[in-house]
Amino acid sequence: MSRKKQSQRRANRRRANQTKRRNIKRNKEHLADALRWLLPDESIFAKIKPHGNTKRLPRCLVFLALLWALSESRNLTDAYVDVVLCHRSMFGSVIPGTYQGFLGALARWTDTMTNACWRN
Repeated sequence: MSRKKQSQRRANRRRANQTKRRNIKRNKEHLADALRWLLPDESIFAKIKPHGNTKRLPRCLVFLALLWALSESRNLTDAYVDVVLCHRSMFGSVIPGTYQGFLGALARWTDTMTNACWRN
């Protein structure tokens, strides 16, 4: 087989593989779809009235908590950093705050949000 034919075949295979890669969903896309299915909108949290300077939306906090629980990081603070990066890459939103702020929000809102989720 000539070199020209070999290089054409390689190029064709490369193009085919690139097309396949574009069409395959990544794990984080499946996870984002599952989270959107679980909580499609903010409506189940409509009755929750956060105080004035709260920046996090309840749905976002639930997503963060679920991702944090699924994290494979050894330390909780490292897991929070991973979760923030994961959430940002999946949903495109920037999550303000710190690990301590996240824990404070979880401590404050867990019971309220759990009750809202169980009702619906």
